[in-house]
Amino acid sequence: MINDSSDDITLFFAGDICISQPLANNPVSEQVADIILKHDFRIANWEAPIIDNNFERMVKAGPHIYQHAGYEYILEKNLFNIFSLANNHILDFDIKGLEKTINILNA
Repeated sequence: MINDSSDDITLFFAGDICISQPLANNPVSEQVADIILKHDFRIANWEAPIIDNNFERMVKAGPHIYQHAGYEYILEKNLFNIFSLANNHILDFDIKGLEKTINILNA
C-alpha cells in the first residue's frame, strides 16, 4: 500500500529482467506498470547484457543470454530507476557487452 506521508519512501523490488525473444506485446501490462510507477524506488535485476551482432561470447560453461530489443519498453516507460547488474550472465558477452549495457541504462 502506498503511504501518502511525505516522510515515507516506497520500494518496489522485481526479480530478473531478461527479454531474450522478440515480443508481440508489451512485457508489462499497463495495470502492472501503474503499480510499479507509484513507488519511489523501483529496483530490478538486469539479468543479461544488451548486445549487437558483433559481440563475441565469453568462454564459459552454460548458456549465453542477452537482452532482445523488447527491453526498450521497460526503459522507455522508466519502470525501474535502479538496476542490479551483479548476476551470472552480465558478462556473457565480455566487458564490451557490460559497458554497452551500462551506457544504455545510464542514458
